[in-house]
Amino acid sequence: MAVFRVKRSTLRKLLCVTVLSVASPLVASPPLPTPMALSSLESGEWRISVLPKGMTDVCLGNPHQLMHSAIPSGQCDALVVDNKPDMATMEYRCGEAGWARTTIHVDNGHSARIDSQGVAGRMPFAFKADVRRIGNCPS
Repeated sequence: MAVFRVKRSTLRKLLCVTVLSVASPLVASPPLPTPMALSSLESGEWRISVLPKGMTDVCLGNPHQLMHSAIPSGQCDALVVDNKPDMATMEYRCGEAGWARTTIHVDNGHSARIDSQGVAGRMPFAFKADVRRIGNCPS
């Protein structure tokens, strides 16, 4: 496995793209397959901590959005390649926008770990994140 050194400014951009991908609805995209592991996660406000630094809170109506990686394209084809009650891996092919492979390990309905890597905009990326449900979405 390759290890990428990432500048702080690049990490901020990756975090922003990741948050925008997670926070934006998957409008006009084909229905994505739903892995078993995601069925135990609850909607609400989630804190995403991208390792080693960077944190943001997002409101998720559908925890499936946690699997959508750092490619801000709604036109992705997805394939579930590993489907267990506590872990899922999906591969995304997003045409010219790139591709990604994302694995989520679900600890419980309020906590999970994400590992994602791929290519977005012809640039490789890799990140790990801890995600925790912190409550209901603000009204």
